[in-house]
Amino acid sequence: MENLDQVKEGISKLLSSLNYELHSLKFKKVNRESVLEVIIDKDEDISMEDIVNVSEKISNYLDEHDFTDNAYNLDVSSLGAEKEFKIEKADKYVGRYIFVHIINAQEGTNSFEGYLKEVNDETITIEITIKTRKKLITINKTNIDLLRFAIKF
Repeated sequence: MENLDQVKEGISKLLSSLNYELHSLKFKKVNRESVLEVIIDKDEDISMEDIVNVSEKISNYLDEHDFTDNAYNLDVSSLGAEKEFKIEKADKYVGRYIFVHIINAQEGTNSFEGYLKEVNDETITIEITIKTRKKLITINKTNIDLLRFAIKF
């Protein structure tokens, strides 16, 4: 029998071979039942079909690599539609609708939502909409506290 750290490492390698990343893995109790919670990530969007396929692969892996004698449920999910991302990956998301929270206010606010238009070594530029007018905002990367995808309604 393997320990949970060995299983975590194995699942991480499995996910990497499928072009996913292991964001987190936790073995926990939920309403008196044991749950192995696996949260996956990748640069592109993750669909329900992705979750089903990855769940099947992880389940097959776990069938061969026991880490507990107790019954448990496998729960595979993603970070969701509004997941955070690192500034180092921002250039991959030009054209996407994002939320930016900054440390020092610009334009009288600490947060913006808009389309990521440009990324360079020191700044990002987003296009925001104020009423019906579009405006470009350039933000220094060192002033960014949080970047995440946003859903436009």
